[in-house]
Amino acid sequence: MRDEACLFFVENRTQITLDLIYKLSRDADGKKFIVMDVSSFYYPSPAPWSVPGILGKPEKKMTRLIEKLGGTYVDARQFSPTDVLSLEMSPSELERVNISIRSTIVSEYLRGVRPGGRPSFGERRVERRLAVKSRNLYSLTLKAIETYGATKVFLANERFAPLHSVLLAAEKKSVEVIFYGVSASSDGRFFQSANRSHDRVQNQESAIAATSEMTSDELKITADEILSRRRSGNVFSSFWEVDSRVEDLSLGPLALFATSSADETESLDLNWNEAIWLDQYDAFGHIWQALSDRALTPVLRVHPNLLNKGPRAALREMSRIRQFQRENPQFKIVWPSSPVSTYRLISSSEVVIVENSTVGVEASAQGLPVICANSCDYDVIADVIRVHGPKDLPKLKNFRKDPSPTGAHRYIVFSEVSREDVEMNRLGVHLSKSSSLKVLFRSTLDGSFLSGIFELRWKVFRRFLIAVTPKE
Repeated sequence: MRDEACLFFVENRTQITLDLIYKLSRDADGKKFIVMDVSSFYYPSPAPWSVPGILGKPEKKMTRLIEKLGGTYVDARQFSPTDVLSLEMSPSELERVNISIRSTIVSEYLRGVRPGGRPSFGERRVERRLAVKSRNLYSLTLKAIETYGATKVFLANERFAPLHSVLLAAEKKSVEVIFYGVSASSDGRFFQSANRSHDRVQNQESAIAATSEMTSDELKITADEILSRRRSGNVFSSFWEVDSRVEDLSLGPLALFATSSADETESLDLNWNEAIWLDQYDAFGHIWQALSDRALTPVLRVHPNLLNKGPRAALREMSRIRQFQRENPQFKIVWPSSPVSTYRLISSSEVVIVENSTVGVEASAQGLPVICANSCDYDVIADVIRVHGPKDLPKLKNFRKDPSPTGAHRYIVFSEVSREDVEMNRLGVHLSKSSSLKVLFRSTLDGSFLSGIFELRWKVFRRFLIAVTPKE
C-alpha cells in the first residue's frame, strides 16, 4: 500500500516559500510531503531558485534543500503528460480554464488589459502558451495524484492559469484542496483555508462563523487594534504627509469616492461583477447625481495602485479619470502621489462610495455609510448599501446615517486571525546569495531573463508616473 502524500504546488521562488514548506511539512501528520515546482509553467519564468555555479543545476541544490526541510522536491518538467492525455478536460472545465487564462493576462502579464477588442500579438502569444501549459499541468496533476497516492493538495493563486487546472484535476479526483496565500508585505504571514481565495461569499460566511463567539465590544477593540497597525504600515502611504490638511480640499464634509484597482476581479469564474455599470466611473457619476442635493463636497480618491500598472493600463486609466473630471467638474481629484492621507479623507467624510476597495470596509468599521457599486469582499457581512445599477439608485434617498459597524469589524478581525506566522525555518535553510552576473547568466538559460525586462520596464514607467501625476 502506498504511503499517503500531500502535494504542495509552488510557483514562487522566495525565502518565505521555503519557510512555509518547512512549517507545513511538519504539520503533514506523518504523510509524505511532495513539493511540485511548477514555476516553469509560467511566462515570463521566475528567477532561478538558486545559483550554485554558472554551469550548475539549481534543481539539484533544491532537491537537497527541500529534503532537509522534510519534503521531496519534484521538478514538474520531468513529468511527461502524454500518458494521461486521454483524460481530456470536459467542456465546463475548458470554459473555466479559459476564464482563468483571461484573468491571468488581465492581472499578471499585461497589467490591466481589459476584455473585449482585438488582442495584441503579445497577448495572443501569452494566451496560447498559458493554454498549452494549463492542459499539461492538468494532466501532470492527475498523474501525480495517482503516482503519490495524494490525499491533499496545497494550492496558491488558484484563479490563475495554469494553477487553476490543478484545482480542476484535484476536483476530478475528489482530493481535498487547501488554499493558501503568503502576505504581500514582509510581515511573514500566511493563510490556509478550505475556501478559494476569491470566494467572497464563502469567505464572509467563514468570517461570521469564526467570530460568532465574540461580543460587539470585543470585535471593536480587536478591529481597532488591527486597523491601527495597518495604518502605520500601509504599503501605499509613502507619499502621505502627517500634517497634510484635508481642509485644503473643501469647506464642508466630504462624499468620498474611492476608486478600485479591480484587475484581480475583472475575470473570475466566481460570483463577481454583478453590477451593470459601464465601469466604476459611470457608477460614481450616477451615484453622485443621486446625492448631489446634500451639502457635500465630492472627492475622487484615485487608488495608489495606479502607480504600479504598466504603460497601457495606467495611461488608459488616467485618460478615463480626465474624462470623468470633465463630465463632473465639481469633483476634486486626489491623485496617488498626493500627500493627503486616505485615512484623513475617511475621517472627514459623511459617506464613502467604492466599487470594491478596502476603503469601504475601513469606513464601515467607523460607522460611516458605505455605498458599494459592485460586488466586493465584505458586501455580505458589512452593513453597506449595494447599488449595482440604475434600478438601485432609489436606495440612496433615505439610507441610514448610522449603520452598524459590527459586520465590518467581523471581516477585519477574521482577515487577521486567519493568518499564521511563518518563522524562519529552524534548520537554517535559505536561498543562496549569488552575484548579479551569475543570476543574469542563469536567467538567460532558463528563460527568466524576460522577467527582469518586464520588471525593469515597470519600474522605469512607475518613476515616470510619479513624476507626471499631479500632487494636488
